[in-house]
Amino acid sequence: MKTLPLTVLVHEGPIARAYLVTLRQFGFRPERIVLMIYCDDLVSRKPIGRWLPHTWRLAYAERLHNQRLNYWP
Repeated sequence: MKTLPLTVLVHEGPIARAYLVTLRQFGFRPERIVLMIYCDDLVSRKPIGRWLPHTWRLAYAERLHNQRLNYWP
């Protein structure tokens, strides 16, 4: 596995995962992967977890977005 001197900015979703899987299939991996997390709810457009400490807010927002963006009925 060859590490490329590349930083990949990722918005969670199937297209981003397909891109990273394709890189891996060709035997490459990026040096860094930066996952973008919204600070606002995707549905209500309100801030997520304003009352939480910063680290908890990030974890909560990441989990919430993962559940909403990757839900396939």
